[in-house]
Amino acid sequence: MIQEQKLVYSQHRKSNECITLEHNGHVFKGIKDIADIARKTVSEAICKLKTKQQSSTRAKEVISSSKMVKIQNDTTKFISEVHCLSLSLKEIIEEVVKNEATYADDFLELEKNKMECFLETLNKSVDARDYIINKLENTLLETHDVTFYFNQEKILREFHGSESDDIPILEDIKDLQQFVSEDFIAKIVEKIQIKHGIRSIQRKDIQTEQLSERLKQEEISHTQTKETMIEERQNSKRMYKIFLITNGF
Repeated sequence: MIQEQKLVYSQHRKSNECITLEHNGHVFKGIKDIADIARKTVSEAICKLKTKQQSSTRAKEVISSSKMVKIQNDTTKFISEVHCLSLSLKEIIEEVVKNEATYADDFLELEKNKMECFLETLNKSVDARDYIINKLENTLLETHDVTFYFNQEKILREFHGSESDDIPILEDIKDLQQFVSEDFIAKIVEKIQIKHGIRSIQRKDIQTEQLSERLKQEEISHTQTKETMIEERQNSKRMYKIFLITNGF
């Protein structure tokens, strides 16, 4: 950085040329010398600025042609994968919904058929009894006793020998099991696990946990066995000492 400069101009000259110039403790007798130094300083500044400009230009090119494209591609890929997985999950949910709805529809059709068959049988039974009742009521109008007796006997015999004498029994009608949201979600999760390979990871975790637990149990068992052996050895020593003392050794 050029520090403060002091120029002393000649009072006898009308030109712009300096007689002396003081710069950083050095004295020069001509403006050309300091101008040359200034030109060199400006050239160096321009060179540095151009270098920075070139770096900035390269950075712009990298960002525009590489970084910007990469983040755009990454974002597009991310969103695409989200939509793809979302579509897969929707298909799984729709499949479970369809299965559950089909189950309910099949249940309704089966139980409805049972009740319709029962109602049909019941209606036939009711109609048959109405027919017998009507005949019996007409028989009561018969004033001739012998005729009445034979007529009613025939009607009753016909009635008791027919199915209309029995009251049909309705088969056990089942209730549709209550919808349990936890079970519904569990079915969806299970299908997701199977389709997207999550279950295998869980199985590995379970196997690792089981192995860890087995090793832990074996270590506990080994420790207990070791403690038992030490205790038995100590008991044997105590019994031996008692034997020696008892026998006067």
